Amino acid sequence: MIRCPSCSHGSGFSPHESEDWDYVQVDNPRHLLHGIVHENGFGHLVRINGHGGGSSLLTGYELMDFWDRLCKYLRVRKVSLMDVSKKFEVDYRVLHAVATGCSWYGQWGFKLGCGSFGITSETYCKAIEDLSSVPLSHFFPHSRSPRNQLQDTIAFYQSLSKRPLSTFRDLFLYISGLAASRSVHNHLVTMHKKEIAYEANLREANWADEEIKRAVDVALKVLRAADRWVAMRSLKAATAHPIGSPQLVDYCLKTIGGTRTFDGMVVVVRCNSETNTIEYRLTNETMLPPKNVSMPTQEHLLRDIKFLYDALLCPYSMHLYKPEQIHDQAKRSAMILLDCKQFIKHYDLEEDFLPQNQSLLHIWCQVELLDQVVDPPSLPAELLTLPQTATVADLKMEATRAFREVYLMLQSFVANQLLDCPSAGDTTQVKLLFGAKGTVHIQGKCVGGERRVAIYRMERGVDKWTVNCSCGAKDDDGERMLSCDSCHEWQHTRCAGIGDFDQVPKRYVCASCKLLHKPKMYSSFSNKRCNTAGSFSHASGGLWRSHIS
Repeated sequence: MIRCPSCSHGSGFSPHESEDWDYVQVDNPRHLLHGIVHENGFGHLVRINGHGGGSSLLTGYELMDFWDRLCKYLRVRKVSLMDVSKKFEVDYRVLHAVATGCSWYGQWGFKLGCGSFGITSETYCKAIEDLSSVPLSHFFPHSRSPRNQLQDTIAFYQSLSKRPLSTFRDLFLYISGLAASRSVHNHLVTMHKKEIAYEANLREANWADEEIKRAVDVALKVLRAADRWVAMRSLKAATAHPIGSPQLVDYCLKTIGGTRTFDGMVVVVRCNSETNTIEYRLTNETMLPPKNVSMPTQEHLLRDIKFLYDALLCPYSMHLYKPEQIHDQAKRSAMILLDCKQFIKHYDLEEDFLPQNQSLLHIWCQVELLDQVVDPPSLPAELLTLPQTATVADLKMEATRAFREVYLMLQSFVANQLLDCPSAGDTTQVKLLFGAKGTVHIQGKCVGGERRVAIYRMERGVDKWTVNCSCGAKDDDGERMLSCDSCHEWQHTRCAGIGDFDQVPKRYVCASCKLLHKPKMYSSFSNKRCNTAGSFSHASGGLWRSHIS
């Protein structure tokens, strides 16, 4: 049993009793935030638990903002994450991308780092645009058949919004904004300010006060005659003929709530969650219900978000509509967004990353190791800070110190030669060669330390994995894979025609080997799944799954 000195919480086991103790801690859902920063400046965001995760202190937005500012303060170079977040009971990376054009983490500059199944950044951006721009008019064909649940739900939010909702993006931006409007930190609430501005512009540009008053009077007359709750669709139909302008009717019905008549009656507007309709009634002011419900409840919103996501964005349950080519493209785009989970932010590319000290030199140093037998490690560049009068000898000494300090395997590393300027002497000033903010490639070796490097390389396994999938993937992207028992190359089970939940066959020969009639030289080991977490580079230490609540 170990106990935290600050809160006296006991974990129940000692870190020495389990090699996975660190991983158990970072996956602990009771903590607000988990992030990892390696000594070489690469970091990983693992988990955020805001209000949805049980936090009574901070929202997910506030936690993410704190993490981003912390990374800048610590001068973290790159941060990766695996976005498998669930919000509103749906895959939030798809919902948020359709509603806003980027992932939720994109608000802080995170961009797609590596898409699964060979997906590129260009393909990802095109999928967002294709899916978010699908017109909602495709779900309202010119027919007299009764409306279905999907049509009723879409029409409900179209009638509720003061701005036109004509595409998937308009719809999900509006409904997500309503569901998140309690959080002042969420940028989606700015949509309501735009609605107010849109309402003012619409009135000023199209109709005089007399026209608006006439439309309101017609609607009040219909409500007075009905003396009951009237659905918006029915009220619109009853007022459309005498008014003549559908746009004026829409404007009238969306602004009529709370209107008071000369005899003391008031127009009450409510959302009927059972029928997904907006209803109007003219009632006596003294008989108003204790709560005048003019907006859908949180429960109503969450239910509709889940329903609309399944019907419009989820490739496994997407509602069929015409034209079929638009539907098929939307389904492919939705699948692409689901397959894009790995995001990264390059803090080292931002203008304020370098220390603002004009009296020092800031040199990015990349090293190349000599005398490595097989597969030398690819190390990221380190930022060296040198005085203005530093020489090549000072540069080599600082490079030796920096890489020894960061990497255990380089404890005996010695920088020998500048590859960019091999003829430069040790007394030559660095500023004359590379300027105040330059890049240098240095060649060096580990004196008597080749074995240490070899041991380090074995940490990622001694097996040689070759990925060669028909989708174009050439590296482990964290998706389920299997290897061919003939050529031993790995490919995705999905690309091989094996479902995600189907069992992997004991013996498998890929299509290429079957086509070439290669002999079936089966290996002694059976196929197995690859790791579920991929990696951008060995230097960055891998990629973690990130959760946001």
